[in-house]
Amino acid sequence: MPSFRPDQLEQVLRSGSIGSLYLFDGPENWLKERALAKMMDQLVPLDCRDFNLERFDGSTCQASDIINAMQGLPFMGERRVVVVNHAEEISAADSRIVGEMLSQIPKSTCLLFLYEGKANLREEIPAQVASHGGIVTFWTPFPNQLPAWVVGEARQRGKSMGYEAAQLLGEACQDLQEISNEMDKLCLFIGNKKNIEVADIRAHGLPDEVGDTRLLEDALWERNSAQALSHGRRLAEVGVRGEMIFPLCERVFRTLLLAQTLQSQKKMSVDDICGALNIRSKMHQTNLLKGLKAYRAAEIQGSLEKVLLADQDLKTGHLPSEVAVSLLLWNLCGAGQNQKTLQRSNF
Repeated sequence: MPSFRPDQLEQVLRSGSIGSLYLFDGPENWLKERALAKMMDQLVPLDCRDFNLERFDGSTCQASDIINAMQGLPFMGERRVVVVNHAEEISAADSRIVGEMLSQIPKSTCLLFLYEGKANLREEIPAQVASHGGIVTFWTPFPNQLPAWVVGEARQRGKSMGYEAAQLLGEACQDLQEISNEMDKLCLFIGNKKNIEVADIRAHGLPDEVGDTRLLEDALWERNSAQALSHGRRLAEVGVRGEMIFPLCERVFRTLLLAQTLQSQKKMSVDDICGALNIRSKMHQTNLLKGLKAYRAAEIQGSLEKVLLADQDLKTGHLPSEVAVSLLLWNLCGAGQNQKTLQRSNF
């Protein structure tokens, strides 16, 4: 079975002709996990999953664990699934032992190796999977490929979508998982309507709605304290609590922290950093560059602790949600700026 694309794997899943040996690699981990979930739904029903599903981690398991699991017989079902996460961490000695057995997998077993990044086909397990099974590589779409990917997501849900609408939705979301989640919401929003249009996306409130979290996120990247506080208050007015805003803040500053570390320790350029962090969208690349210019290294390094403390204040009842959010936003992007900004924002 040769290597093939994720869309070809979808055809295999729809046909029900799932083989016994696969390797998923590439940088897009969410796509791997989604494909795995679809595979398990077909092969291992929930009521017998405890008996017919085994998962191992390549950094801790031994060759004997994988071999014994793949040679086991299904119980209360027709197939069993064995998944090895972080398969690139399997030792060279264990890889040779496992590789020698990959031609002898029972048809009742589906053995799947998950690799972080791209697998080296010269290594034992990938080489044997290429000979006896199938390798599927999951890439993050480039910006010019993203609209087509969004259109494909709509098609899988029985909907059609034009290029402009697909581009708008793709640029409004942080990653593929968020696009997929928003697509589900849009399909519910438009009901029996077959085509998703730009007007539907705007009516649903994704990119442009006043008080949208997207506007708050933009203000954080730009370190615009007045706008951040304003959008934070508007979100509070429409019932958005801190539990939904704090993860957004954490995501922005965790990305900045990773980027700042790569920049200072490995002397990487912004383009290389974006590649290392799988930031493909031009809009997100621009935001990252703005953030790196707007915040000092010490401020970025202390940001996640500020988010944690704000979350504790909210969960313990020390501060109400709106106050906890406003205080966090000021501590993240307002501290050290002109005090007139604080007065203008009516904090």
